[in-house]
Amino acid sequence: MSVRRSVSVRGRFGLAAMCLGLSMLAGCSQSTGNDAMTASGAWIRYVPDGNEDGVAAAYVTLHNKQVVDDRLVGASVDGASRVALRRVEGEGEDARAAALDPGPVIDARNYLRLQPGGVHLALYGMTPSANTQVPVTLHFLHAPDLEVDFATRPTAGHVPASNGADLRP
Repeated sequence: MSVRRSVSVRGRFGLAAMCLGLSMLAGCSQSTGNDAMTASGAWIRYVPDGNEDGVAAAYVTLHNKQVVDDRLVGASVDGASRVALRRVEGEGEDARAAALDPGPVIDARNYLRLQPGGVHLALYGMTPSANTQVPVTLHFLHAPDLEVDFATRPTAGHVPASNGADLRP
């Protein structure tokens, strides 16, 4: 009889430990996302020779886990005078970054990739140093705000990109 009680206590302890472990893992995933939205591959283009304009470009892949479409409506960054959503229009020397307002739609259960040559965040008044992490808070129409650490990377020249984002107004 005491053997069964011992097994039962171990079983309860094991179950409790497993539940605690799973809850801790769930908490870890909160650092890069929430129940509605996750972010991956976040980086800021670092310009090693200085940046006279004081504008840095930020890129990230966002995954909408919701059953409804959402929209990236903005971002905030300590140290930036302002942050704007931009979209590169044109090619080569004619390429220009145009304001994107309202922000891009992120279809339900789909992703949006902010990348060079496409949709990106313009961080005005910022010249981040190499090899640093910059916390950026992303704002959505429906999902809660999401704080994401963006790593700075050196500029490797122009990288042409095709952004499959839905840019519906």
